Amino acid sequence: MGVYKCYNRLVLLTKAKKGGTMIATVIICIIIAIAVVFAARRAVRTFSGDGSCCGGKRTKKVKRTHVEDTDEANYPYATDVSIGGMTCERCSAAVENALNGIDGVWARVDLAAKNAHVLSKQPLDMDCVKGVVREAGYYVIQR
Repeated sequence: MGVYKCYNRLVLLTKAKKGGTMIATVIICIIIAIAVVFAARRAVRTFSGDGSCCGGKRTKKVKRTHVEDTDEANYPYATDVSIGGMTCERCSAAVENALNGIDGVWARVDLAAKNAHVLSKQPLDMDCVKGVVREAGYYVIQR
């Protein structure tokens, strides 16, 4: 009789463990499925150009600007502007294109230094620079 009770307890424990394992497996599968859905949404937003590659912030799309005159001797005014909010090459390209959209300006952005070297043919209006950078989705850091 004692062996039979022991056997029944062992069978019940084994069944309980199998049920617990199955529940844990289902929960893990649900978590993985949710992670895949969020990763896929992020990938679609990033590669379609709908969202930013950086933290999901939405920024205004800035038209790619090509500077015709790249002779530094033609730009008597120069200033360095610290830019905040840039986290990748795409960010720095957006800021550079926004600044180059100002008439008579040639800007080069250094992502590592979070800095834009801005050359201009006329004295530079810093309020205009701040506005253009802000419209691109970033901000000028005051020194």
